[in-house]
Amino acid sequence: MFWLLLYKFSITISESYGYCLKNIFKEIEDAKVFENAISFLKEIGYNGVSLPLMFNMDLLVNKGKEILSSYQMEVSDITTCHYNTLLDYSLISNNAAIRARALNIAIAGLSVSNTLEAPLMIGLLRGRIAGDEKSMIWMQASLKILDKNARDLNVKVLIEPINRYETSYINTISDAYEIIKKMNLENIGIAPNTFHMNIEERNLREPIESAKDKIWHIKVSDSNRWPLGYGHLDFAEIIRTLRKIDYRGWLTTECLPKPSQNDAAIASIGLLKRVTM
Repeated sequence: MFWLLLYKFSITISESYGYCLKNIFKEIEDAKVFENAISFLKEIGYNGVSLPLMFNMDLLVNKGKEILSSYQMEVSDITTCHYNTLLDYSLISNNAAIRARALNIAIAGLSVSNTLEAPLMIGLLRGRIAGDEKSMIWMQASLKILDKNARDLNVKVLIEPINRYETSYINTISDAYEIIKKMNLENIGIAPNTFHMNIEERNLREPIESAKDKIWHIKVSDSNRWPLGYGHLDFAEIIRTLRKIDYRGWLTTECLPKPSQNDAAIASIGLLKRVTM
């Protein structure tokens, strides 16, 4: 089938979105539970999973990689938002120590990215409130360091534009694109999330087309965060746009686990296969 040649499908594994596993932000608490989740997701058609940069990174690299490999499943990306939501780490914090912790976590994440052959996602780790011009300076300094380290390790970093109600910094695709181009960041690209696009962008087509050379990953979320097809977004239009820019890569589902996480995973992969055929 043609869609198999263009796209790979993944779903977020977290404690709150996608396929939820207890304490997954900290560690793989129960290897059998994790393995059962991977087995189920493989069976219904996913090619990989989006995993959090666990607090226990060694366990993610070792046990996580072993289980994924046994099911021929890949890691589509490695997320970092929980370092902000749980620990308040921020690359634009007024507190220099907090900024340093956030940057150190991101740098450590690049080594994990290298081992798992997956890009590192920078979402809320960048921070929620950009107070003044200093925020831009701090963020650009961090991105410059991350880009250099990413180049040295031959991995990619992804900036996820997030809506204004969650952060006041980098809300649109053009916000991310302008920073990347202005700073000539080679190994940093953009991961649009259709949920946030629905809030911030005029439409779902033009922003993607205008930044096509830096669109390196796509997060697919419906308008209400329910599984794909439960909201009002036109995913067929999104796929037409991706084909127009010749995007070939991951489509990562990020949704609430409703009516159940199994139902959410099945509904989302079903819709993706229908619109990409």
